[in-house]
Amino acid sequence: MLPMMAGLVEGQVLDQAGVRTLAQLPSRDVLLTQLAGSLQSPLTGLAGALNSILSNLAATLDAYRAQLAGT
Repeated sequence: MLPMMAGLVEGQVLDQAGVRTLAQLPSRDVLLTQLAGSLQSPLTGLAGALNSILSNLAATLDAYRAQLAGT
């Protein structure tokens, strides 16, 4: 078997270490999935925080309405 000495990717020459590094990268699909997960996580947290604020506001308004009805 012949050892890999260099490679060519999109017009750039890679040395042996560069070829090894490129070979160890996850597939494009895996990288896109990881990116989507990274983007979704903060949005999920924001949605939860906004939902909590709205729930607290609704509970406060309901208590205020009940207080006004009792007076």
